[in-house]
Amino acid sequence: MDEAVKNDIMSYSPTISHYRREHAPNVLYLPTDLTCQAMYDSFHDKRLKQSLESCSYSFYNKKLNKMNIRFTKLGHELCERCREAEIHMKLANHVVQTTGESDFLEEGYPEADRCADSSADDEEESSVNPPEDCVKCLQWQEHKNVAIRSRCEYDRDKTMFNGLAVSVDLQKVIQLPRMEGFKEVIFSRRIIAMNETFAPLGGQKKGPTHAVVWNEIISGRKACDIISSFTQNLLVNKDQEHILYWLDNCSSQNKNWDLMLHMILIVNSSMISTRDVTFKYLESGHTFMSADAFHAAVERRMRLFNKGEIPTYPDFVNCIKQANGDPEPIVTSMEYNDFFEPTFHFKPSVISRLKDRPKLANIKTVKFSRGSYEFHYRNDFSTEWKHCSVFTNKQLKQIRKNSFDFKLTLKYREACTGIEKSRKDFILRKLCSLMPAGKRTYWQDLPEVEVAEEF
Repeated sequence: MDEAVKNDIMSYSPTISHYRREHAPNVLYLPTDLTCQAMYDSFHDKRLKQSLESCSYSFYNKKLNKMNIRFTKLGHELCERCREAEIHMKLANHVVQTTGESDFLEEGYPEADRCADSSADDEEESSVNPPEDCVKCLQWQEHKNVAIRSRCEYDRDKTMFNGLAVSVDLQKVIQLPRMEGFKEVIFSRRIIAMNETFAPLGGQKKGPTHAVVWNEIISGRKACDIISSFTQNLLVNKDQEHILYWLDNCSSQNKNWDLMLHMILIVNSSMISTRDVTFKYLESGHTFMSADAFHAAVERRMRLFNKGEIPTYPDFVNCIKQANGDPEPIVTSMEYNDFFEPTFHFKPSVISRLKDRPKLANIKTVKFSRGSYEFHYRNDFSTEWKHCSVFTNKQLKQIRKNSFDFKLTLKYREACTGIEKSRKDFILRKLCSLMPAGKRTYWQDLPEVEVAEEF
């Protein structure tokens, strides 16, 4: 029974949600239109029809949790480290003091920028039972203090950053077609749509949200695809002098060396006129941002759109366009030839010999400035900037030539990824009959491949 339940759960193709690969491969996500109850009911019915033994809902649900597969709602992800620390401190009778909001204000943060994470609960915590030799408590104390400091910095940038300040996040798993009323649709392997959102800090009054959207038929969700989406946002805002991106603390896509090299090169190129671009990172587990609020608005719009039915990818794009009021979001629907593979790749040997080499996992701020090909970073928001070279001598010699044109070095896609013939045939045979006739053409015209690229 254990294996039967596991196979049934995996038939829904759970995936890594988006950037949250700091949990990967331990945590996977299912589409937002699916529930554990619906999955169990389908499993139970299939077993009865086949005259096979079934299981209880409790058994199915426990197996789902054991496999670390989630239905987390937008904006409601909990911090695993904080939950583990909470359980530990209760068992060990430890009470840990975290740095209160007032301590950060004394360091120069304006009183108006008090942050939501530093609540009264934080200030009331006292060290009545100091766990000075408890490694778990000390590690959590540092984690919580960094989370509060990051949130204070984020709130400060809402009003004090002199330029365009946005948060960036990839919306959770969206599978199309989305037709919640039909089991045949919910339990089918559909196509995954991506919405990389660049939302102003402080909400719509700060300007329109920019959504860069595509689906797995066009391209994938690898680091180069994320780099391509950042490039689209930079092109839309190419006349902004200063741009700030707030990101979650993911090491594989928001903190990879190829992205860092690309940002140095594009800031120094003729593609944009921006003087500097800054990355800042929130602490893992405490990453709710303005982009998440926009994703919630998209979800609401999808529930209202045509009674919750989103038959095609263009319908999904329309939902994003209608997600917010004034100003309306800027939506860039990517084509396959908008995606590229960078040709400048990071060589670990460049920094391996440095005595004080940068460690991406520890970095909180990165700055890319026109006129500099060095990597500038800080491990905290208030420490001194550090810098080092991240290009090989051969790469530096190439990019410093007068004839060097960065755009010409980008290797753009020459074809879309396409859809496997077997999956397309299933959608046409089983799902298109449930759609309005005018919506079926989209699926009929999808380009086929025998084997799709790794997503």
